[in-house]
Amino acid sequence: RYNDSRIYFADRVNKVNEGNKLQQRMFIMTESALYWIGGLLREKVTRRTLLKSITSIGMTTCADNILVLK
Repeated sequence: RYNDSRIYFADRVNKVNEGNKLQQRMFIMTESALYWIGGLLREKVTRRTLLKSITSIGMTTCADNILVLK
């Protein structure tokens, strides 16, 4: 659909929603975009973000593995 041919990274992640509740998602990074796949059956792309639109990446130094994309 988006012509992304190579996956560089994929993992299950916990997204913190606006109500401070955790939601499981699949996080996929390709050569041109980041994808969040969610829903009950994890078949739907819930968000696609182009890599060129990300201005910074923040990561904690603790063992909690928190990553923030801006």
